Amino acid sequence: MRAQSPSLQGPEAAPLSSRSKFAPSLSPVFRVCRRLGRDHAGGAGSTIITGLSSVQQANCYAVAVQATATVAAPPTKRAQQAIETRRRLIAAASRLFAAHGYNATSVAAIGEAADVSRGLVNFHFRTKEKLLHAVIEELVSELESHMFPTDAKADSPIELLWILIEAHRRFVTEQPQRARLLFRLQAEELNPTLGLDAFAKLHERWLERTKPWWDAALAAGELDPTLEHNAVATVVIGALRGIALEWLLAPDAVQVDRAYAQLRLTLERSLLV
Repeated sequence: MRAQSPSLQGPEAAPLSSRSKFAPSLSPVFRVCRRLGRDHAGGAGSTIITGLSSVQQANCYAVAVQATATVAAPPTKRAQQAIETRRRLIAAASRLFAAHGYNATSVAAIGEAADVSRGLVNFHFRTKEKLLHAVIEELVSELESHMFPTDAKADSPIELLWILIEAHRRFVTEQPQRARLLFRLQAEELNPTLGLDAFAKLHERWLERTKPWWDAALAAGELDPTLEHNAVATVVIGALRGIALEWLLAPDAVQVDRAYAQLRLTLERSLLV
């Protein structure tokens, strides 16, 4: 009789995030996965695992990564290669999503652009949706690092708003492909089947991060006290997106630098006392 392929069942089959430690009773496959992690961390080469489906191989890799993370040793060549492969896949997916949109981009095309096989794409991200989440996470982090710099120097709270507006202008005009990707991904979030909420959370974070500026400016007597933070912040966010989108759609017709300058002038006249 043909031997059955080993499988991951019970606690060891659950997502790593759903358990705080390894189950005390481990299947043979799970023990091999942990051994893979130790060998990987120690540079002794990977254990050969046979009889596993692609999903089980991916689960096994995730276990190996967790086991490796507990070892305080320099990354091995294989670990560095895995990190670099993920970076290439995210970069390739970003370019293709920006150019063609999410739905029109295939996993095979992403693999080809990153110079890896389709199997490796699935190995690292399981699904195209998970790769989309990784692209959004990287893009949002990049945008926020520009708009909310940790080393920003301002003489008054309202100057932080001017820094934010200028940072947005530079991001859009200096990295138009990244800005185009931003708008494409925002449109994808309108598709409820993808379960995306990164940009909704981004809006909420921007409200939270600008509220202390608002309160400090009110306390300093710089702002019109009849105005409301949530409404004004939403108008500013909408204006920034509007300027950027119009310029990306019609770059020859939109004087983008003047538009950002006009936004600041309009805010100065309407907000400050």
